[in-house]
Amino acid sequence: MDCQITSHDHTADVTVTGRLDSSWTPFLSDRLDEVVRSGVYEVRLDLTGLTYLSSTGIALLVRYHRQMRQIGGSFRIVGDSETVRDVLRLTGVARLFYEEPAPVQAPGASGGSGRSVDRPEMTLSVFAPAGRPTASALELIGDPTRLAQGGYRESDERLWRAEPGVMAIGLGALGPSFDACRQRFGEFLAASGVATYRPGAGQGHPDFEAASGAFVPQMRLLYGLSFRMGASAVMARFEPRVEPELGEVTLSSLAEACLDLVDAATVGVVLVGESAGLVGSALRQSPLSMDSGLDPFDQRAARDWFSLTAEPEFARSTTLVVGVASRRPGPELSPFVRPLALATAPTLQGHFHATVVPYRPLPRGSLDLNAVLKLIFESGRIDSLLHLLNDSRPIVGVGESTFTRGVFWVVPLSVDGEAKSS
Repeated sequence: MDCQITSHDHTADVTVTGRLDSSWTPFLSDRLDEVVRSGVYEVRLDLTGLTYLSSTGIALLVRYHRQMRQIGGSFRIVGDSETVRDVLRLTGVARLFYEEPAPVQAPGASGGSGRSVDRPEMTLSVFAPAGRPTASALELIGDPTRLAQGGYRESDERLWRAEPGVMAIGLGALGPSFDACRQRFGEFLAASGVATYRPGAGQGHPDFEAASGAFVPQMRLLYGLSFRMGASAVMARFEPRVEPELGEVTLSSLAEACLDLVDAATVGVVLVGESAGLVGSALRQSPLSMDSGLDPFDQRAARDWFSLTAEPEFARSTTLVVGVASRRPGPELSPFVRPLALATAPTLQGHFHATVVPYRPLPRGSLDLNAVLKLIFESGRIDSLLHLLNDSRPIVGVGESTFTRGVFWVVPLSVDGEAKSS
């Protein structure tokens, strides 16, 4: 089988010749994935030279048709062979591919291209509501300094509900009781009714719960940061200034862009994007496994307590990032944040967690956060959860997390006793 692709203006012409059966569907799937990742929203198939189409090949075409329609795009056949036309008609799916598609607006998306803003690393399309965004109160939960002291006890546990519209990160667990979670506390991330966490015990495979009907996930926290992403939040799409295949956008530059967009000293951020490579760490053991007074940050003990990415990982995956960034953290916030980019922005600090899921393209235009979360968790699969950091170690350090493209929502945060604007 052969596949030729020509792309222009968010449209791709795909010409397929030969046989499309189980031997060749992985090849075509990889090529179509590349097309979708490049930002294409309209795929036009020329199957004139296709001599055989198996049920596996039909399933592949139906899957990409559904995926493109979910993001407000189209996936249709503009040329075919008699063999292709007959098998699609007899299997009852021909109508999906031959009719001129009616315009579809993806769930949670609205039209418009937004206001364009150029920054050194990226170009933004900004969708902002009228007026200045309303500041959200940042809730500081528990005491993160106790992690370095090995001092967490049952009295330190806080129950927190993952309600719609509320975001949070920190150390926590999902479970019926403190005793049941004692050996399972680890990194968590919650976003608008979806609570994800990585257990500190066993293989540390991430899990999640999602709000549904009257059910609201309840996290057991040792410490955390929580804020509400309201309707006045600013939304922006981002792409690198050079071609996405060559360019990458760093987490620290995205944090600075968020701070500038809402003109605030401290912001809450939710980001959904395609990862170019994540740099981070995760607990190997629950902090309640520590003996009193053991410092997990001691270099001799660190490898027993933390897994650290040896190189950027999870490239080409979809990543949900939630966190807080600040240029002037005061005494209340300082224990919760760490430097994001000492070399380029020495005063920039933050705390970000990332949940990694299989790649999903995003609709065009302005997006509703809740609809995007539903889309990316549709597969029910989580590949990893990391505390993102800047690995600035001499020689062996691998830098910080980077992204190919994506979208973020940002809201200014108010912290009692700290500066609220720049």
